[in-house]
Amino acid sequence: MGEQQSMSISHFTIFLVLCFAQIWSADSEVFFNYTEVQKLGNSCPQLDTCENQESGNKDRNCACDELCVRYGDCCIDAPGVVARTSPSQYNCFELEQFNLPEGIGIYMRDTCLPSYEGPDEVRRLCEDTSLGEPSDPLGSMPITDSVTGITFKNYYCSICNDKIDNMVLWTPRLECPTLTLFKSVRNFSKEFVFENLVYQNGSWGLYLDGESESPFFHDCSIDPVMPTLLESKIRLCKLRLVSDCPPDWEDDDTRTMCRSYMGARFIYDEGKFRNVHCAYCNQQNLTLLSCQPREMKGIIFRKITHDSFSLLLDINEGKGEEVGLIQLCENGEVFDPFFRKCRSLMCLPGYMKRDDYCVLRDASSESVEVSGSGETSIVVLPETDDVDSKESGNGVCLTLPETSTVIFKT
Repeated sequence: MGEQQSMSISHFTIFLVLCFAQIWSADSEVFFNYTEVQKLGNSCPQLDTCENQESGNKDRNCACDELCVRYGDCCIDAPGVVARTSPSQYNCFELEQFNLPEGIGIYMRDTCLPSYEGPDEVRRLCEDTSLGEPSDPLGSMPITDSVTGITFKNYYCSICNDKIDNMVLWTPRLECPTLTLFKSVRNFSKEFVFENLVYQNGSWGLYLDGESESPFFHDCSIDPVMPTLLESKIRLCKLRLVSDCPPDWEDDDTRTMCRSYMGARFIYDEGKFRNVHCAYCNQQNLTLLSCQPREMKGIIFRKITHDSFSLLLDINEGKGEEVGLIQLCENGEVFDPFFRKCRSLMCLPGYMKRDDYCVLRDASSESVEVSGSGETSIVVLPETDDVDSKESGNGVCLTLPETSTVIFKT
C-alpha cells in the first residue's frame, strides 16, 4: 500500500513537472511589439518603430514597408514581421563608387536557392567568389532585377536563383592610378585600353614603355558601377552589424529576437548590432548603446571623383558582327571587354540563348535536338558514348564530356 501511494505521488509529481514545463514553454514564445525593446531599457522610438515614422527620415534604423520581410530589416512592430530561425538570405555589401555615408551598403543575395540542383561550379562561383573577383571581373559584377529591385552578388547567383529575366548587369569601372601621368603625355584612346588590357599576377592592367623604354605594367583596379536607372530600386543597409548570438548562447528566444527584427544600435568605437537583443546576447553593456553612430550623413548618390585615370567599360547589348573594336552581341548577351567575347546572362557559361532555348555556343543548328518546353530549356546533343542524358526532378540533366552537369528547368 505504501509503495503504491509513493508511486502515485511520484507520477503526480512528474505530471506537475510536465504541466509546468508546457506552461513555461508557452510563456517563452517571442512577441513582436515595442515593449520587448523597452524591457531591455534601450529604446529609440523616433527611429525604430512603425508608429513614429517620419516621412523623408533616411536615418531610421529599420523599415516598415512591404519589402522589409524579404530583406529582414523590419521594425519590431512592422506588419508581417516573422520569427526567423536562420539569418537573412541577403547580406550587406560595401561599394566604393558611391559617396554613401560611412557604414552604409547595399543588400545583395549571395547564396543559391536551397532547391538548386545545377552544377556545383555555379554554386561555388555564386557563394565562394568575392565581389569584384579580379580573375573574372564581368562574372563578378552585381546584377539587379529591374522589376523587383533584387540585387545578386553576381550573375551566377541570379542563375542559381532562377532569375534570368529583366536583369541589368552593373558596369565595370577601370581605374589605373599610374596611367594619369602617361595620359597627360600620350593621348591614348578608349580603344587603345581595350586592345591592350591584360591579366597578370592577379591584376588587370596595361603595359606601356617607361622612361627607359622598357615595358612597365600599370596595375588597374575594377569596381562595379550601378546603372542610374537602378538607383531607386536597390535596398540600402547598415554594414557590419552583429546579427546573431554566440554559438554557446542558450536562450533560443533571445536568439530568435536577435535574428527577426531590425533596430540598429551602436557602441562608439566598439561595435554595431542589429538590435538591442543582439547586443544583449553578445553580453554588451546596454547603457552604452546609442541609437545612431557617431556621425550620420544624408544618403546622396554621387560618383567618387579621382585624379587617377578611370574608364567605364562598354558591355553593349545588341546584334550584329564586330563594329569597330566593339563587338555587338546577341539578345540576352553582353560584351565582355576583359576576355573580348560575348557572354550570356540568361544561360550557364558556355551556352547562349537561341530563341527560347539555351544551346552550346559552338553547337551548329543541324546537330542539336531540343528537349523540354517552356521559356527556358536545354539543348540535348545527339546521344554518343560521351553524352548521358536523364530526367532529374522537373528538369533535364545533361552531362557533357569535360564539362559540369547542367540542369535547366523545363
